[in-house]
Amino acid sequence: MNESGDLFVKRVLELQGELYIYAYSLTSNIDDTKDLLQETLLRVLNNKDKYIENTNLKGGWLLL
Repeated sequence: MNESGDLFVKRVLELQGELYIYAYSLTSNIDDTKDLLQETLLRVLNNKDKYIENTNLKGGWLLL
């Protein structure tokens, strides 16, 4: 993985706590929250090549 890929993964993982809280607000169930978060992170990491650097990762990409 290149340096920008490493930075992308680091930024995504830093937001994991906030994503968990948001997912829980949608599901109100811990097991469903974990499943939703896992599925979301998997999709994000599998599509990191589509992310445009210096755009809003959290509000403009992860939470859409």
